[in-house]
Amino acid sequence: MDTTAPHHVFHPAERPGHPLLLLLHGPDGDEEELVAVGRGLLPESALLAPRGFGVHDGMDGREVEERVVRLERFVDKATIHYGLDPDGVIAVGRSDGASLAAASLLLHPGLLRAAVMFAPAPVLHDPPRPDLTGRSAFIAAGRADRVTDPLQSERLAADLRRCGADVVLHWHPGEGDAVSGPALDAAQAWLRVRDTAL
Repeated sequence: MDTTAPHHVFHPAERPGHPLLLLLHGPDGDEEELVAVGRGLLPESALLAPRGFGVHDGMDGREVEERVVRLERFVDKATIHYGLDPDGVIAVGRSDGASLAAASLLLHPGLLRAAVMFAPAPVLHDPPRPDLTGRSAFIAAGRADRVTDPLQSERLAADLRRCGADVVLHWHPGEGDAVSGPALDAAQAWLRVRDTAL
């Protein structure tokens, strides 16, 4: 890829025909953070993990839009460079990376086929209503999360459902955004069902 592309890691698919997992790390992570998670979720899929694309609550709409556009351009370049199918991209994100995945579904619905989001926040205060029929989302949210209020998780799920997306909101008793335990197991089961349908 050209020298303007963000720093990233890429792991090719172990078997053709599986969707690309776009791994979007949290605020204290980097491009390596979710590689093992992605490999565990769909072991034979290609993995693409860029550095530094997250969004957070408090950004204005223009900043969020700019991040989504940058991500879309990166994915466009990467899928061409690595010879990947741009129509089957599934995002896997934690915290700020998960919020970016959610914003991407709403602002640029053609970018992602599905998203697995651990502790996302709804960063768009007046979200658009694109047609998300055929798109899927898995949201893992903690009942005791001190950063992302459970009401925010419910609001995000409602925003996506209102647009026609198939949304699963998985609650766990934790308070953080760790990608582990029952939430990870539930995401894996959900994603493997979708993998056969893509």
